[in-house]
Amino acid sequence: MKLSVVKAFVTLLCTLLFSQATVFADEIADHPIAFTENGALATELNFPVYEWQPGDAKPTEMVLAIHGLTLHGRSYSLLGKAFAAGGFYFVSSDMRGFGLCQPLFSANHEWCKNYDCKWKVDYVKSYKDLVCLAQQMRKKYPDLKLTVIGESLGSTLALQIAAEHPELIDRVILSAPAVKLNHAMFTNSQNVKSGLYAAFISPRFQMNLQGFISKLVSNNPKICQEMLDDPLVRKKMPLSDLLQTESCVGHSIKYAQKMSPSIPLLIVQGSQDHCVIPEAIVQLSQHTRSSDQTIRWLNQTGHLLLETHYVRPGTVAALNDWFDDHTPEHLEEVRQVEQSIRALGGKVE
Repeated sequence: MKLSVVKAFVTLLCTLLFSQATVFADEIADHPIAFTENGALATELNFPVYEWQPGDAKPTEMVLAIHGLTLHGRSYSLLGKAFAAGGFYFVSSDMRGFGLCQPLFSANHEWCKNYDCKWKVDYVKSYKDLVCLAQQMRKKYPDLKLTVIGESLGSTLALQIAAEHPELIDRVILSAPAVKLNHAMFTNSQNVKSGLYAAFISPRFQMNLQGFISKLVSNNPKICQEMLDDPLVRKKMPLSDLLQTESCVGHSIKYAQKMSPSIPLLIVQGSQDHCVIPEAIVQLSQHTRSSDQTIRWLNQTGHLLLETHYVRPGTVAALNDWFDDHTPEHLEEVRQVEQSIRALGGKVE
């Protein structure tokens, strides 16, 4: 029997994770994978866009993935391949000041148009960029469901889209949502010195984030090293940008309160997360209006779960189970169970 979209997704992920091969064969997945970096969509929107999709058929669903602090759109490379192999159209982008938008990679202002420079971190404008991207995805495939995924900082922007543009999305996945930042991000000895210098001497002083990456991002040293070795990952940021980040994620609960109750929500959180306060997801859940919430608590797991090539089996299972629970076939089974309960005199709230 042909694998379902979700099962193909899991098959490819497991093969990539546990195989020593650097190139995967066609038979691994349901669909060959077509990848586009900065194609027509990026040209139209004027910021870096990455697209993964099945190369032999129309996609069955869509995913818009939003990256976290210091990261970039291609950090979702493994996830993008996995979803595309399962039939999804998976899209991510670089927010302003990150990835290819950094001056080092756009020295000639390749992404700047009409004096709208992408060099500087600006979450207000990045949010507007993401809304435009979601609108273009809807325009391209108006009949497909769109799930928005946000990890860490990206979860705040995912919630904002859900709150302010419910017409654009059908489902939301939050990985390690940044409800409350762990102040250890700023208070380790190296960052305290840099912070004092930035606060009192040079506000634009670039604070070194390598300590944050190596000690707090994950309890898996391979993930930390992967980030340190990635030239597109930001290793330095001024204090003003870090404060802007803290201000941005401080609105997470406000956006959650404005979500439509009809939008299903999955929250995935690691117990060993040292970048955010893991227990804060309870507060987020309490304030979220979604009537279809799922929380997956991953024991002995760090902050970064999705934007890495070292995705853990528990993370894969969380995504697999949730998508499986929201297939039309499963939802029909749930409706039939509800009808049976009512027929027996019970009540379904």
